[in-house]
Amino acid sequence: GRATRAPGRPPESLGLDEFREGAPVCFQGRVSSVVYQASADGFRILSVELSSPSDVAKARSADVCSVGGTRSRGSSRAATLTVAGTAPEVVRGSSYVFEGQWANHRKYGRQVSLRATRWVPPNDPKEIETFLSSSVKHVGKKRARLIVEAFGEETLLVLDRPDAEERLAAIVGKGAAKKIFEAWCTGRSEREAHAFLTMNGLPNALAHRVVRAHGERTIDRVERAPFRATEGVWGMTWQMQVALADALDKPPHCDDRYGAALRKVLNAALGYGHMCLQQSRLLRRAGELVERHTAGGHDAELMEETLEKRSQQSRQEGSSGDRGRVEVRELAGASEPWCYLPSAWDAEDGLADIFAQRAGRMAQQRLKDDNSAARKVYKKRAEKWLPNAKG
Repeated sequence: GRATRAPGRPPESLGLDEFREGAPVCFQGRVSSVVYQASADGFRILSVELSSPSDVAKARSADVCSVGGTRSRGSSRAATLTVAGTAPEVVRGSSYVFEGQWANHRKYGRQVSLRATRWVPPNDPKEIETFLSSSVKHVGKKRARLIVEAFGEETLLVLDRPDAEERLAAIVGKGAAKKIFEAWCTGRSEREAHAFLTMNGLPNALAHRVVRAHGERTIDRVERAPFRATEGVWGMTWQMQVALADALDKPPHCDDRYGAALRKVLNAALGYGHMCLQQSRLLRRAGELVERHTAGGHDAELMEETLEKRSQQSRQEGSSGDRGRVEVRELAGASEPWCYLPSAWDAEDGLADIFAQRAGRMAQQRLKDDNSAARKVYKKRAEKWLPNAKG
């Protein structure tokens, strides 16, 4: 089994007991409508009907739920909460466990700020049919109805079986069965990956971005090298990477952590306009970064070995992207090697080429000037720039 842990208390122990702003909340509910969703980052605003009768009673008592857009006290109709935050794809009519905290929006009032979600597999044939037609590619309403009619409440279990494609082929044909089975496997892997990441402490928003970056291979890549797998994910901090690695019981002194520290320091230097750092300064700062979140300091020898390994990787792979690499280069007149990210070097080198080309074109244009004195000056400048531009 994979190493996982729940973020804090188990969801079932939270419930709807506190309603003050910032209080933790966790409940199960059915998505009645998707009010808003942004495809770029997965941010969604949902109307969620509470599933538990006790949660319904508590929410109505606290006047935090609504029916038809108005507050409800004692109504026999479904109690609905507004949930806002980044989440994986949700299906209208499906049930989920929502975890977050109470927030008070200045315009829209009381709502749940979402932190994590967990899909609850449906067991009602009608809900299964809705789920298949809404969330699995190549399954429309007609095919969903045929599949559920054939397998009933066992539909989702059948789709998880190795012979699912053969059984689907008898219903929808071989071509459609192959596409549906592949889409089901992809969706299942991504749902499992999202649950895996949130159970190990990542907020929904970051889990969503990591899954989008790695797809079906998310769990394998994160388990093998959590720092490298989450590097470059927008919003991912070093503290979050360390927390994820600790949750997965990764050793505090390893190539993955030390290599990420080296690249983190170089990325931070870029923010201050420094494309490269002296090797001794890079090693010192990376060691300090590791020590902030690792008991017992850092292994200086391992840090040097990691830098050498990443540098060798750069020389072997050429300029085909960073992929965790760090370049080390001896510069003329320098007392020690300088270190940089290959992507940063490529960007600056490309920018220099652009400047050289533009300067060359400007020099050529100025050669057409009729002023003979100016022509001599421009000619000298052109002779200096044009060879670089052509190269």
